[in-house]
Amino acid sequence: MKDKITSSEIVSRFSQDPEQLAVITNNNNRLIVEASAGYGKTFTMVSMISYWFAINKIPENKFILCLSFSVSAANRMKESISEVFFNTSQFNKTTGQIWTTNFHGFCRMVLKKYGYLIGVNDINALKSIDPEKIHSVSSSDEVRLTLVKG
Repeated sequence: MKDKITSSEIVSRFSQDPEQLAVITNNNNRLIVEASAGYGKTFTMVSMISYWFAINKIPENKFILCLSFSVSAANRMKESISEVFFNTSQFNKTTGQIWTTNFHGFCRMVLKKYGYLIGVNDINALKSIDPEKIHSVSSSDEVRLTLVKG
């Protein structure tokens, strides 16, 4: 088992692709990467996460949330992350710090944990949209949360 992935190993993998290297080594708090399907966004993201762990950018009490639109993309991200870290001593640490899901799964997790604050005590009671059972909670015209009670 390898001790850990080094930042120089990650940088050397991308030495021929300055655009991907710029994403991976980027220091900004917010970053948007846009590209068509098949251009390596997931691979670049996983490499960036590897780089962050290699340079100790992620403290032990912090987490990384990887979101996708589809379940299959979320599963591919999980697989890619596991492949990168599996044969290193970082595996157990990283698997607890990286949450990978799609938007629906994330919303379900938030409602399960904090739904009681807005009247959702049982997330399983939220089944389908019935216009007669819709209750809206709004803090402004721009932000609107619609709850469907089963």
